[in-house]
Amino acid sequence: MRQFKKTSLSCRLNHQIAIKPPDKSNLLAGRAGLDFSGGAMKRLFIVFLFAFFPALERSAMAAGAYPGCAAPPSSFPKSFTATPTTFASILNAAAAGDVIRLNSGAYGAVSIANRKYEQFLTIEAGPGQTPVLSSLTVSGASHLVFSGLTVNANGPRSKSPNGILVKLASSNNIVFANNIVESTSGAYPWKSMGTVLNATIAPSDGINAAQDYCMALTGNQIRNVFNAIYVGGDEVGTDGQNYVVSGNKIDHFAGDGIDHSATNIIIAGNRITNGLDICESKCIHNDAIQGWNWDDKLGITNKNVVIDSNFIQSQTVANLPFAVALQGITIFDGFWQNVSITNNVVLVSSNTGIGIAGVNGLHIVNNSVMDIPLNGAAQSLMYWMYTGMTWITAGGTTHEGGATTNVVVRNNIAPLIAASAAASGNCPVTESFCSHTANPNVVSDHNLSLVQTSYSPQTVFTTVNAATAQYNLELKGTAPTNPAIGTGSASLMPATDILGHARSGAPDLGAYGVPP
Repeated sequence: MRQFKKTSLSCRLNHQIAIKPPDKSNLLAGRAGLDFSGGAMKRLFIVFLFAFFPALERSAMAAGAYPGCAAPPSSFPKSFTATPTTFASILNAAAAGDVIRLNSGAYGAVSIANRKYEQFLTIEAGPGQTPVLSSLTVSGASHLVFSGLTVNANGPRSKSPNGILVKLASSNNIVFANNIVESTSGAYPWKSMGTVLNATIAPSDGINAAQDYCMALTGNQIRNVFNAIYVGGDEVGTDGQNYVVSGNKIDHFAGDGIDHSATNIIIAGNRITNGLDICESKCIHNDAIQGWNWDDKLGITNKNVVIDSNFIQSQTVANLPFAVALQGITIFDGFWQNVSITNNVVLVSSNTGIGIAGVNGLHIVNNSVMDIPLNGAAQSLMYWMYTGMTWITAGGTTHEGGATTNVVVRNNIAPLIAASAAASGNCPVTESFCSHTANPNVVSDHNLSLVQTSYSPQTVFTTVNAATAQYNLELKGTAPTNPAIGTGSASLMPATDILGHARSGAPDLGAYGVPP
């Protein structure tokens, strides 16, 4: 969200308001509702790195938690049923390993502090029930599962504690799965708030999981929010480590989709759609998935990041009110080591489909990127100084000086692959992320740059219909007519594609494989 942070103080302040964790002393203060305190690289380096990531992805996705973290139970020694009036007493009575099933009703602002269990305590919706919380704050806790809940503030961010619907702070082994998180149900009353964050107009942030360890955010629906998900921490001790963010559906958001500043994190299988601009592109810079340096602090290196099989589309209707030139998958800040970006579909209206800097040990492999019109207007008329080409870039330095080394860009499809464009002199604009990629630290091969090769998207992809905002980036046709079929490299290719289908036969380009 901050490609221009060095030149825009108001942008930096407003973003910190949006996602910076609040002071812990104020975390639970002054809130109406329920409060439950107490209670229980060089070549060898690259080969090693890229052999490590596929095993990590498979292990984490199978377990639903980061490898090495505890998995939630499937059976319970004791079961309780709670209502809004009995929940407090039942929470005190329940023990580790038990389940509390909530009946329908309005539970208000729920705060759970300093409850540490040796085994998971599960809090979930009862069969056929719809419990609704206005907010959820968890701090200093361990081994809790939240499932099937609805968190709805029924209004703008001024109605949520610190402007956050779900706050998971300084906790470990927390599973937040299959919930609905929203500022309002149905349509949010979107309107412009000017150039600063206005808490009476903007929606709340969705989920903020800061200074945690072993955190799983999976299968949630997050909509009508400002920033949808933030995860990370300062990485002192185990803080800010071992996260899984997977299978979430994020729709209609006015900030970023997923922000991360963590070590050991998997961001996989998320669907991110319909980014919005409610401050005239002056207070924020919208990204679908963006890496950060924690709290603007130096001296932290985020390590072992997997970004796999996510689907991003900046607008799913042809005329979206407040549509924004959303950026796709980005890292512009901080210092990073071992980042894998594979099997992602990115359909955005900005220049940056995938733009990464500051990583030692990066591979960008088998991604499909396309530019789409911003409400029917050419990007060159809408998006700053850029010329209307959505690209994949890898190289350059972050705002803090993090350099990019040991990089492979392979088997991708995009309008422009800047790593090769820089070498050929075809960069569309003087831009550090492009010019720096023509260096020996970046290996770029077996990519299809549609602009440079003059292939049309309609030749490569199954459906490209800007008039209806309908896109299907599965490969069409056969090898003789489609330059993306059977022309890739098997080296570093993911074992499966975005749909989970095994890749076999001659390697294909992009996120989707073609059955042999």
